[in-house]
Amino acid sequence: MSLAKASRSMNTAIDEMRLASTFATPRVFISYARPDRERVEALTARLKSEGYQVWWDDEIVPGEFFDERISDAIDEAHAVVVLWSKNSYKSVGSAGRRRRA
Repeated sequence: MSLAKASRSMNTAIDEMRLASTFATPRVFISYARPDRERVEALTARLKSEGYQVWWDDEIVPGEFFDERISDAIDEAHAVVVLWSKNSYKSVGSAGRRRRA
């Protein structure tokens, strides 16, 4: 996907969340593959500048139970944004292959 197309998609998603939200401070959970971290940082900054509260795994502190913290963050979210990329596909695909083995 080109950067221009990704930017238009991001703008559309932000507009849709803004219209759908009736909350004072909408909370957004972001799911992504680790190699896409740079893109997530840009998206997070953009969402925060639009007034959203954003949670992604940079908020996990050492010693926390990872699965439990993610589950809590999803429960508290008003919206979940999944960044589906070649990296996330590879990650999910390889996990699926390991389970079947």
